[in-house]
Amino acid sequence: LLICEPGTALMVGRLERLQHKDYGMEDFWRIRQSLVFSARLRAIARAYRPRLPAAYAAVHMRRNDFRYSHADSIAPIGAAVSQLQALTAAHGIRVVYIASDARDDDDEFRELFESNLTLVRFSTSPTVFPAGAGLTEGEQAIVDQLLCTTADIFVGSPHSTFTIR
Repeated sequence: LLICEPGTALMVGRLERLQHKDYGMEDFWRIRQSLVFSARLRAIARAYRPRLPAAYAAVHMRRNDFRYSHADSIAPIGAAVSQLQALTAAHGIRVVYIASDARDDDDEFRELFESNLTLVRFSTSPTVFPAGAGLTEGEQAIVDQLLCTTADIFVGSPHSTFTIR
């Protein structure tokens, strides 16, 4: 067991694997509550936040591997679009932040962008948002999570650790 001095940071990759046998137990949640994302990624999310309106919805849509591993619980894009339109209309929200592992050129995912909602995705393009350039997929997922936490409405994917966290 490693004992750290107060104010010391410790990075443990894949901590959920170490904690799996204790998932949901008191110690598990005590440890989870002490975890924080890196200051750099929090700063990037804060810098991106002004690009979003005051009121917006966020949706986490797992598509790639979940299409196969959890096919029974992942809504087809058409159904997801209908649900989003109804939910946002009920709350008077027009902008939806999309956190997804789908590629923009995925034909099924493109259907989502043909809806009448204003959809926004975080960009790592240096010409669109220079602060996001060079982020790994994992770092981008963390920025997505942080931006989802400030949404008025959040809709997640069943069985996803992103949604659970």
